[in-house]
Amino acid sequence: MAENDRLHESWERVLGEQERRFPRPEAKESEVKEALRQEVGKMTGGTVARVSPPGGVAPKLPHKLEPSAQELEHMPDDRQVKFLVMMAMQDGVDKAVELARRVNSAFVLDELHDLIVDQLFNELVKRHKLEPR
Repeated sequence: MAENDRLHESWERVLGEQERRFPRPEAKESEVKEALRQEVGKMTGGTVARVSPPGGVAPKLPHKLEPSAQELEHMPDDRQVKFLVMMAMQDGVDKAVELARRVNSAFVLDELHDLIVDQLFNELVKRHKLEPR
């Protein structure tokens, strides 16, 4: 991975934890993905179903990549999720989750969670910490 393609520090932390937890490349995919789901669940506030933040209004994010929630709402769901995954990789899961909650779509938040888990798993395979599926 090129230096400017480096993942956000929150992703690197999770990857490091999983590398320590599953030191052998032949670890079962289901076990690794479940551990990743739990870790990403912690990063996304524990529950994917909770769309609105406590108090009902999410704070405005000062963010270079962030479109307004209204702009994001006008994108198809799959594009919203792709954008949010890119945002999570560059700027951290917390920022992407905050924006996803402002869009107020349980589907988008759930898909974001699932894709982050898949991206983390694929990164472990890419780094030769797990065997390919």
